[in-house]
Amino acid sequence: MTNIETVSEHQDTEQAVRQLARQMAGRRLPSERDLAARLHVSRPRLRAVLADLRAEGLIEPRPGSGTYAVAPDGHSLRRVALLIDEGLKLGDDPFFSHLLECLLTALQAAGARCLIERVDGRGGPPTLEDGALTLGLAGRSLIERQRPDDPPMVGLLLPPETPPGRRASVFGLEDRAAGRAAGESLLARGCRDIVFVGRRDIPASRERWAGVAEAVMAQGARPHFRDSPLNYSAGLALGRGLPLPGGDGPLGVVAANDWLAVGLHAGLLRHESPRAHDIPLVSFDGLPLAADPALGIRSLAVPIEAIAEDAVAELRRLGRSPASVGRAVFYPLHWTP
Repeated sequence: MTNIETVSEHQDTEQAVRQLARQMAGRRLPSERDLAARLHVSRPRLRAVLADLRAEGLIEPRPGSGTYAVAPDGHSLRRVALLIDEGLKLGDDPFFSHLLECLLTALQAAGARCLIERVDGRGGPPTLEDGALTLGLAGRSLIERQRPDDPPMVGLLLPPETPPGRRASVFGLEDRAAGRAAGESLLARGCRDIVFVGRRDIPASRERWAGVAEAVMAQGARPHFRDSPLNYSAGLALGRGLPLPGGDGPLGVVAANDWLAVGLHAGLLRHESPRAHDIPLVSFDGLPLAADPALGIRSLAVPIEAIAEDAVAELRRLGRSPASVGRAVFYPLHWTP
């Protein structure tokens, strides 16, 4: 009699947990203590039920986060390769460092182990695991070389002309539109000469410059381009000796990213011409380092956290079926508050 009752009680508990897991698909289950109290069962009995469901793949533990109900159409991301262009110097670029941190956080929340690999886009096929995220321009050639039996891939911050693959999606930014917004903001402040500081050989910088130039020339003002590395030291050096074009209105400066803009601000304060000390600065990325009101930098923010979370969700979508098709997604930039 006792054995029959034990089996029946176990089945009732298992059915209740299964129903709860279906209702909470993709979300974290209550703690073991709370779940046992909710179902009015002992914790040892609950552990036995959870072990059975875990063996079936209906729930999964995520270290440091809890136990999650697996969505029935979800794709398990147990190991994900993060393929970083070897040309990216993460320690010298706060933007990419922050993006990397957000990607690692999103992968941890998904219960995925991350394998970081440096790639140049020219060698043999990299390790792909259950899926791969690429960071940097090397991602374009990796997507182009994706084989039919490779796991899904998402390339982050690639140029707008990069086509998605069969099971590879491209995430980019609306850089040209952001450049137009930057130019228009300086025109609205009466600037008739607008200097863009950046690099033509980097797609994001080139697109932002193109947008600035379009907006400025449409209003009959004068755009100027200054080639510069995209870091603080380069901005500091350029700001100290920036040539100030003559004109009939105030000068405005657009920096290709926030790190460069902070350096430019410091350099302009050391410029020999007092006119340089009040030059309005516009930038891109929306990083905290440029948010100090004392700097006077207006920045168009990249939705970094959303891109990281969406990239992991996109890997799941592409992994649900071999027939999944990649897509191109481009994110707008918005003015920081």
